Amino acid sequence: MHIQTRRMGIRLRTALCVAAVIVVIAVAACGGGDDEPAANTGTPVPVESTSIPQILATPAPPEVRVADIAGRRILTDVAGFTLYTFNEDNAGDGTSACNGACGQAWPPFVIAGTVVTAPPDVTGQFSTIVRIDTSTQVTYNGKPLYRFRSDEAPGDLKGDNFGEAWFAAQP
Repeated sequence: MHIQTRRMGIRLRTALCVAAVIVVIAVAACGGGDDEPAANTGTPVPVESTSIPQILATPAPPEVRVADIAGRRILTDVAGFTLYTFNEDNAGDGTSACNGACGQAWPPFVIAGTVVTAPPDVTGQFSTIVRIDTSTQVTYNGKPLYRFRSDEAPGDLKGDNFGEAWFAAQP
């Protein structure tokens, strides 16, 4: 009887360890760390102005600019902050794959209204989508645009190639 109880205890501990490893791998894959966005929860999370710079928490002027950053032409907002695309977004499907905690780390580039202006030499197409929280997010060639919470100054590229999923948007 003691051997059966011990075997059951070992099996239970093994199962719990395997489950814990699976959870850790899933969280790591979804970017659940402090510096990485979490998985799309589908539930909007309010953005607190104390958690990210105020410039990220409010709708931006409906204008996109192009800046030469690190020898590349990069799309920016009017303040010069880099705009990013996310590999998990499907161009043209009218949705964003980054919501909830992900949207806090990667605030969507939202505007008031639906008209976006851009430099005349940018040949791609700008448009907007309506996010699950009803805000209006700018898209470029059908891909939603985002800012990155860790970019502290105009021209920062800290989110470029982040997790091999986030890239600075280029015209």
